[in-house]
Amino acid sequence: MINVTNDTKNAYRSDSSLKEVTLYFPNLDIEITTEQLDLESMELVESISEDDSIEFIGCNASQFKISIHGVEENLKGEEIEAKIQVGETDEIPLFHGYVDDVTVSANKSHKTLKCYDSLHKIAEKDVASFYVNLTFPITLKDFRDSLFAYIGITQEETTLPNDDIEIDKQYSPKTMKALEVVKAICQINGVFGIIDRSNIFRYRVPKKTDTATVDEAIAYQKNLQLQEYYVKPVDKLQIRQTEQDEGVEYGSGDNTYIIQGNMFTLGLESDVLELMAQNIYPNVSGFFYMPFKSNNNGFPWLECGDYVSYSIYDYDNSTVGNPVYKTVYFYILSRTLSGIQNLRDVYEAEGDEFQRVFITDLNSRIETILEQVNETINRLDEYALNYVVFLNPEKIVIHDHEEVSIWTASFAVQKPTQVMINMEYLLECETTVDQYGYHDLELKAQYYYDDHFVDSRQPTETYVDGKHILKMFYIINVTTAFEHKFEVRLIANGGQVTINIGQALNVMVGQKLVGDVWDGSLTFRQQIDISNMGIPSSMTMIGITENVSATTSTIIQRAMSETISLVNFGIPTAITTMGMTETVNLEVE
Repeated sequence: MINVTNDTKNAYRSDSSLKEVTLYFPNLDIEITTEQLDLESMELVESISEDDSIEFIGCNASQFKISIHGVEENLKGEEIEAKIQVGETDEIPLFHGYVDDVTVSANKSHKTLKCYDSLHKIAEKDVASFYVNLTFPITLKDFRDSLFAYIGITQEETTLPNDDIEIDKQYSPKTMKALEVVKAICQINGVFGIIDRSNIFRYRVPKKTDTATVDEAIAYQKNLQLQEYYVKPVDKLQIRQTEQDEGVEYGSGDNTYIIQGNMFTLGLESDVLELMAQNIYPNVSGFFYMPFKSNNNGFPWLECGDYVSYSIYDYDNSTVGNPVYKTVYFYILSRTLSGIQNLRDVYEAEGDEFQRVFITDLNSRIETILEQVNETINRLDEYALNYVVFLNPEKIVIHDHEEVSIWTASFAVQKPTQVMINMEYLLECETTVDQYGYHDLELKAQYYYDDHFVDSRQPTETYVDGKHILKMFYIINVTTAFEHKFEVRLIANGGQVTINIGQALNVMVGQKLVGDVWDGSLTFRQQIDISNMGIPSSMTMIGITENVSATTSTIIQRAMSETISLVNFGIPTAITTMGMTETVNLEVE
């Protein structure tokens, strides 16, 4: 909560005071006042958690929108500060960020500004060179201080639970996104990261529910929707690298909060991980809340993470002529402040009753996934191997009772061999609701080889609402040097499944049989200009291994004397492989 006087709070509570919003562009030294703002066009969106299961990470960029008129200067890309004030009361900061987009009206007199804070800008900032040039070992405190200095964001001076943990260098990345590293810092300390309205990166820890003091007792609301359950408090913490890894645990309950695949836990001894878990546990435990959504007067001094109360009619204990009211309490996990004179606030906190087991962001685990791929290769180092990685460049949606092709690859081999397929998909599931209530969503995977259904090598999976990881593995025994095709399809029953960009990972590994003489190479049908594949730069993967090199295409004989190469990338779902430069042909030496 921003510290303001009671006179300031009362001015907004009355909802009738004249409000003044001021925009300032420091690099242009331009100030825009309320007279140049389009009526009620302001909107501020802030959040520290938007998922069904609470995760102590945050790092969601705040968004600010407003329409102006009578301003000729080009504002795109400019730094912007926004403040609000009632009369002579305290001036309250609303937003500090930069203008990401400007939409101009037909007559060019009105402009709509869409702005984000600095977290949005660093999402694409590459910090690989920063990482590889650090001096290891290094404490997490020194690491985060150096990182924020490198990316140009001021962080608050504070001590985090695992600041004293020392880490060694674990990666040699070609690409490492700054935002993913910042998220990993917050996750391994059990804090919500957020850029505040003064452009400072803050680490927020929710108040313990049993001892929390109310930041605002809201007397009136236009609408209040609440769930009839509390999100249960975390009573056990687990840190692990993969789902197959036992990892370490702290706490003795059954509502487990899982930290999986964090880049700062790789390679640490179990006693160090146990210490990290013990340090984090006080931050993530003892926090429970009732999911809700409200619409009430706008209180700009309140922030995400604050604790508010409402007085509502008690239907169970009220009688005719004798109304009874009760007080309910909520945490603000996300908020939308809109309007100017008619200033409104929409607060929200989502959450399942029990903690779900899922991975927050597949992209944050790319390095860990590559480590798993390398481990697989090391176990099979007596074979000649070549492997390629595919990610989806577009969002995939599987509607109820729909069968959708997730990935297709055409390929061939020079000699009889095995081709192994590893698949890992991050799913967002929404189950259907009918008159009988919620139903679990059934998801079935089917494999097709040369356009013929071959099998579903694992049973139908059942999911509830939320995010889930689907892992699959398949081996193809290829006996002919003709072109073949492998396809993965998913069928949803009882809900909708969404796979966002870059979250359908397919790893194809070619392995020669023992005693055979196949050289292990898989090559692509044609060269592809990686820069023209229409893939966001954030999806460009890092190098798989240090001994990957480019080779020329190997042409093999096909039936009817047609010539082909080995792996076909002429499909929408296939994107760049890792570490390729002038050709898209790889051979592991």
